[in-house]
Amino acid sequence: MNKFSLVLFLLITTSFFVKGQNNIGVHNWEYHKQKLSSIKNEAHTDNQVNIIPLNNFKKKTVSKTIFGYLPYWEYYNAKSYIRYDLLTHIALFSYSINSNGYIINPIGESWPWIDIINEAHQNGTKVIMTVVNFDITQSEMNNILTNPTLTLNFINDAKTIISTYSLDGINIDFEASNISISDRSEKINKFMKALTDSLHGFSSNLEVSFSSPPVNWDNYWDFEGLAKSCDYLFVMGYDFYGSWSDYTGPTAPIVSNVSNYNITNTIDIQYKNITRNNPEKLILGVPYYGPHWIAQGDNEGSGIISFVDSEKFRDAEPNSEIFGLKWSENFKNSWYSYSDGKNYRQIWFDNDSSLALKYNLAKSRNLKGVGIWALGYDGDRSELWNLIDIKFGSGKLPLPSIPKNFSVSTLNNNSLKISFSPSDYAESYEIFSSEDSMEFNLYTEITVNSFIIDSLEFLKPYFFKVRAKNSSGQSLFSKILCGIPSESKILIINGYEKIDSTDSNFDYIKNYVEPLLNLKFGFSSCSNDAVYNGKVNLNDFDIVFWMLLDESTANETFNHLEQQKVKLFLENGGKLFISGSEIGFDLVQNGNGEDVDFYSNYLKSIYIANSPLNQSSTYYSIEPVTGEVFDGLEMIAFDDGNHGTIDVNDPDAIAANSGASNIMQFVNINFASGAAGIAYSGAFGGSNLEGKLIYLSVPFETIYNAQERNNLMLKIMEYFSKPVNVDQLNSNKYTLSMEQNYPNPFNSSTVINYSVPENLAKLSGKMLVTLKVYDILGREVNILINDFQAPGRHQVVFNTSQLDLNLSSGVYVYKLQIGNYYKARKMIILN
Repeated sequence: MNKFSLVLFLLITTSFFVKGQNNIGVHNWEYHKQKLSSIKNEAHTDNQVNIIPLNNFKKKTVSKTIFGYLPYWEYYNAKSYIRYDLLTHIALFSYSINSNGYIINPIGESWPWIDIINEAHQNGTKVIMTVVNFDITQSEMNNILTNPTLTLNFINDAKTIISTYSLDGINIDFEASNISISDRSEKINKFMKALTDSLHGFSSNLEVSFSSPPVNWDNYWDFEGLAKSCDYLFVMGYDFYGSWSDYTGPTAPIVSNVSNYNITNTIDIQYKNITRNNPEKLILGVPYYGPHWIAQGDNEGSGIISFVDSEKFRDAEPNSEIFGLKWSENFKNSWYSYSDGKNYRQIWFDNDSSLALKYNLAKSRNLKGVGIWALGYDGDRSELWNLIDIKFGSGKLPLPSIPKNFSVSTLNNNSLKISFSPSDYAESYEIFSSEDSMEFNLYTEITVNSFIIDSLEFLKPYFFKVRAKNSSGQSLFSKILCGIPSESKILIINGYEKIDSTDSNFDYIKNYVEPLLNLKFGFSSCSNDAVYNGKVNLNDFDIVFWMLLDESTANETFNHLEQQKVKLFLENGGKLFISGSEIGFDLVQNGNGEDVDFYSNYLKSIYIANSPLNQSSTYYSIEPVTGEVFDGLEMIAFDDGNHGTIDVNDPDAIAANSGASNIMQFVNINFASGAAGIAYSGAFGGSNLEGKLIYLSVPFETIYNAQERNNLMLKIMEYFSKPVNVDQLNSNKYTLSMEQNYPNPFNSSTVINYSVPENLAKLSGKMLVTLKVYDILGREVNILINDFQAPGRHQVVFNTSQLDLNLSSGVYVYKLQIGNYYKARKMIILN
């Protein structure tokens, strides 16, 4: 972590978060938050690139300007979901300005975004460069505004970048926290006019805009003059409530019974003269996020204990479905609340209902259009795109949303069940199938949201993906899942939601098929939303594999609901394998106290660094720790981006915590600098039951050698399948009761009495009872019981003559087992 960036971030989150004019805006706050975990940006260089020019013949169906900011931290996640047919402008967020007026390239390794620029231009969407002043002081900002040389540096750099990338304009996001009070009217307006005149002279088609605040605190801004100095203003219609607030409320209330300030006031009062005389100069920006607080209660307007973060629509909307969506009549805004066991949490966010009211306001005032902060914050959800289409677009039936809560479940040795939740606007669903995860064909089209497939082959893999359909077209496909018919109680969770240039299929579940089939195990699978929405119960399974690849902060490795599900599963004696390269980075370095507690006490790990020795793209191999779970395996290599999955350039360096053991290490890295995997067997939380955990900071899916994956899986299943002797438990609360056989010794017949406690039957997740006899060498002689039995006292007769076993005299062992718990005794046969 860059120490200077950390200090700056702490300063802005403590110094500027005060009431009134100096509140730091969400653009600025997110910029610095994300900057902590990104690579350094560099000064602009004039390199020749192949850019497709804007297609002016591609006509838009929308009636207003739809302007969307695309932050660099959403580049990978957003680009596959952008509706260019509904987007007139995409603003690349963001370039920055230095103290000499020169423009610095956007942060992150993804720049330049040639693919975004070209796709936007092909679809007739204008691409705008956004420049921020978030890295300079007010004094430095003053110099740029007042020193002609520095102003010219900025203008010339802007022209060069626009020319190099064939951009269509510039958006200036110079916010109040970095502009002194005396510079917010005449000086900034003069600067903007000079920029606008120069760029219009450079090309008359270029657009120049300014991101302006929703309230003119103490009238320091000259909004009318600012609007005249450029083509239009993007009014940031949010940040009414935030980390500085004393009471909970929405970031963008359209009305308010507790304050004079709201979105209607912004348009009708703060920008009154522009709204009346030049409404085409205003774009109303709306939020795809909302504040998350720890609050004193779960009532609207509760006092705030602390600010947690800004929660994006893609997370808030599904969470509200679980905890219960609420509607504030005071603010005309959506929100939800819950208790985490210690505190109340409140999350206020805009959904399609509250945004519809804001869009109605923009239409009724004849504004130029509406704007989005930010593209990608809605993830793969379609509600907000559909709303734009309804309010400003064709008016036709919107495309259906992607089917959610997708699962493929094994019912028996020959049947699978496909399930998902109904999609908005869907008329039917197309199920595609494959036997190799590559060539998919339409299997069937149904109008219901579940489907059972019978007469399948035992222990044969079947891959599926599904999409919704209506008269307007089809949704995007779901993730790819797989089911292998069997009686195995194994679940694989596809928790990977991040999209980048190397992946759009979510098909890495295929790398689990061969390793488990080699061991004669089938499995069910599901998307992670099916787990946290309660559609799939982890406790119905003995073993759960949770795949995350390089899922990180943008999508969350384990959200609050998923953490609760995992906790319960482990406390109930479940066995969990998780792998992902950014889990610690997300939960510890970028998480809250609840996340850190989950990582420490349930994932039994200590986060050391974002990569071994903090060296990115350096270490791509691991090896087992002697004497631990994977002892006996050879060195294992994982993908550097050249082997068909992803570049695991930053695998977390971790260490075992609280009774766990380090089981994997990076080659040539000692434990003090962080391990690559841990294992734990024992109780979780306050439970007396023994669960098991293996956690690798290298994604299992990215181990590209098939035999190495097979060998690793064998060790995993051996660890998970090892039964627990109830005589060795710390508590006898769950001890099996099995009496000594009588008579003993015996000749041909003996009686064995045993009891199945109800609590132990529940512990195993099923009531399958086995009672087996072994010889002194451990070879199985006979299976006396292999059946589901009710709790209570049971008796079985072991008659060697009736069974025609012809056993010789000697010592034998009989073992009772329920799930992972067993009891064994010896008996003597005399012939």
